[in-house]
Amino acid sequence: MDHSIDFQIVDHGSVVMFTPLNLDAQTFAQNELEIDSWQWTGNGFAVDHRIALGLHEFLIDSGFSC
Repeated sequence: MDHSIDFQIVDHGSVVMFTPLNLDAQTFAQNELEIDSWQWTGNGFAVDHRIALGLHEFLIDSGFSC
């Protein structure tokens, strides 16, 4: 049974970090999500906590595990 995840999500309070953990997730984040360059920190990107739940649900609906 494969228990790997595609995106790691870490809640820092007002900011939530999403880190794509494989090539498919990285490609999706770069091509399908509207992420500004300033949101990227290292391998992940930050979003306001108010949109994090909606983004999480969108990633799940798009076939990714988080």
